[in-house]
Amino acid sequence: MATKTTSLLWFGLLLTLFASFSIAKQPNFHKKAHFDATFPFDVNNRGLATFFEKVYRPLSSFKSVNQWFTGFLSGVTDYVKPFLSTKKTVLENNKDKRAAADAYPYWKFIPEYIAQVTPQSPSVSWSAPCFTQSSAKAVAVQNGADVQVKVTLVLEKPSSLFCYDYYLFATMSGLTLDTFLLRGEHTVELNFKNMTEADKYDLTTNGVRIFRFIAGEPEAVESLYQTAMLFVPALLNQAVPEATQQHNLNFLSSYAGLNLEKRTITDVPLNESEIHSGDFFGVLRLDGLDPMLAWGMGAGTGHTTVALWIDGALYICESTTKSKYWPTDGIQKTPYQQWIKQAKAASYNVVHLPLSAEARAKFDEKKAVEWFHSKALGLPYGFHNMLFTWLDTAKDNLPCLPPGRTLCLSPQLVQILAGLVDKYDRSISQLMFNQALNKRVGHDKPDLSTVEVMYEAGKQGLNWTQLTVIPEQDEWVYNDGYSMVCDVLVCETWKAGGLFGAYTDQIQCTEFTNWDAYSLNIFDTTTPRAAACDAADPGMPYCQILGDYRMVLTGYNSKNPFPHMAEKCPSLAPDYNRPADC
Repeated sequence: MATKTTSLLWFGLLLTLFASFSIAKQPNFHKKAHFDATFPFDVNNRGLATFFEKVYRPLSSFKSVNQWFTGFLSGVTDYVKPFLSTKKTVLENNKDKRAAADAYPYWKFIPEYIAQVTPQSPSVSWSAPCFTQSSAKAVAVQNGADVQVKVTLVLEKPSSLFCYDYYLFATMSGLTLDTFLLRGEHTVELNFKNMTEADKYDLTTNGVRIFRFIAGEPEAVESLYQTAMLFVPALLNQAVPEATQQHNLNFLSSYAGLNLEKRTITDVPLNESEIHSGDFFGVLRLDGLDPMLAWGMGAGTGHTTVALWIDGALYICESTTKSKYWPTDGIQKTPYQQWIKQAKAASYNVVHLPLSAEARAKFDEKKAVEWFHSKALGLPYGFHNMLFTWLDTAKDNLPCLPPGRTLCLSPQLVQILAGLVDKYDRSISQLMFNQALNKRVGHDKPDLSTVEVMYEAGKQGLNWTQLTVIPEQDEWVYNDGYSMVCDVLVCETWKAGGLFGAYTDQIQCTEFTNWDAYSLNIFDTTTPRAAACDAADPGMPYCQILGDYRMVLTGYNSKNPFPHMAEKCPSLAPDYNRPADC
């Protein structure tokens, strides 16, 4: 699974959706406009276009993903601040609502997928909190390469006099936003310019996707701000501020069901002689990013590393990125004592999982080191396939919000985001998903756009979810080499050292998440832990060497390796039930 920077990209895109929601509430939000000179996709909403123009800068304008996200998030939070005083007044007028909002304050700006409506198809119906009887029908008029779609909504049976429903209407070619306060018939227009055959295929096959924002504006602004505050202070500091750690502990508890206790002993030094090649070091930094990854994966770590003895010296080998708290970019090796010093300064919580005697006997250190030096060291961080190490199922990897867990990030929203991002900022799509999607339709040169990939996938009888769950292959090479996120590098190191034996060619490390790595039954649970480890964390089956908070690794050391493992695993909080064959 990814380290921090990959998550930054997707978090930024979700922030964009809600920030535009608030912007579109301005008085002229009903005025439709096209911004053909600025936008490569159709933005049928003036407020949304204004947001993009004022806040968003493409990834290519920055030296790193971290810089891009920090600048973007600063712009979004600056936008949100003027709304906060109004928001607080509204919420504080109703203490019950305030309490409910405070219990689960994060990610409430994610919209719910309602339906898709294709031109000339029968109408679709649903019930919304305001208009309990809602329906929509679409008609398209084509004029050469230009297409106008009119979505007619009929909204009846309002639940109260002053209620309203707020919607996002989108295809992979464009989007608009609308609020509805009055019953009756309403028309939403989406005007698409210069549509390609692939764009038209998406419209006629998948239609206009309809999403509804769940939270009212005051609560959603609050949620946007609270979610951003999980990240911002940790992005701007080498050490994670204590208040930020507390917010993230609350998030892990209420969203992922993961409760971390405060430790009194926070540093348990290991003698280097106790560490062997192939040993696993798991990391959790309470910085918004690792906890978000843990929530999505069902893991107790957000980053993973592996130890290697090289020419008589002990190194920690990892795939990560340069940031405010980490000095080196890409796949790297760091002398152990130096790594420990950097980990302390970065507020890392770290566990050491030594290989069992049996696994150590299988592991060929020389071959692993040779592979690391010849195939991995110096490669950039593995952005290209990060999403595909995680997406194993149609929808059971996409997190759902507590308490009811009925509002979930939908595959339809992910597809819309992917298509629009590809049109708006190709540097992100090429880095994050486009090359991997091209490979899944057998197109080795990664030059098909996202919507063109889906057009090609349709010819092969594949839809979005069927395409994204195709297992990643270790042998795939991207434009900058093999693509390995943190746990993939760990797994590939084990694989190169022969740890998987007869299954070596039947296990795809690029399908692993953090949980898949540390749940392998390859670790030492028979050798008594050092006395210092027991003193710091009585009863724990592994040794935590750093950190203020006690790490919890559910599923630790529980699965024997088997062919095609980790290729079809759900990961839904808070139970994270996984079938035995995943």
